[in-house]
Amino acid sequence: ELIDTIKQSYPLKGYQLMEFAEERVFDYKDARMLKRDDYPLFEIFFKKAYPSVSEIGWLKAYFEGRVDKGFFFGYIIDDELVSLCDAPDMPYMEGYIQHTGIVTLPEYRRKGYAKLCAALATHHHIQSGIVPQWECTLDNVASIQVSKSIGYKEFAQAFIFEES
Repeated sequence: ELIDTIKQSYPLKGYQLMEFAEERVFDYKDARMLKRDDYPLFEIFFKKAYPSVSEIGWLKAYFEGRVDKGFFFGYIIDDELVSLCDAPDMPYMEGYIQHTGIVTLPEYRRKGYAKLCAALATHHHIQSGIVPQWECTLDNVASIQVSKSIGYKEFAQAFIFEES
C-alpha cells in the first residue's frame, strides 16, 4: 500500500531480489566460460542485443575485465554467441557476493540456453566462494522463472526512484 501511494507522486522502478538456495542443474551441455579470444563473438552479440547503443569504444575493455575475473559465460551455436550470463561490477562486496545477469538473443529464447549459462555461472561463483544473487525488474517474468529453475528463491523486492 505504501509503494502504491508513493507511485502516485514519484516514478518508481521495482526489482525482484533473489537469493540462492540450492543447485538444481548439474549438466551445462555446451555452456562455457568465455575467454578473451571470444571477443569478436561477444561484439556481434552485443550489437544484436543492444542495437540502440552506438558507441562501443569501451566494450572490449569491459569484456576483457569481466573475462579475466571469470564472470562471462555463454552458449555458442554455429560460431554465434546466443546467450550470455555476466556479472556486473560490485565495488562494495566484489569477491564475496555477485549478482548475475542474463541476455539471450530473441530468436534463441525459450530453448534453455539462458538456464544453462546462468546455472554454470552460479556454480562457478559457488565454487569460487562467492555468494550468488539474482536481481531483475519485477515485470521480467522470464528472468524470475530462469532464476527459480536453477535454484534461486525470492528474497525481497526493492524500489528505486527514477528520474522523470
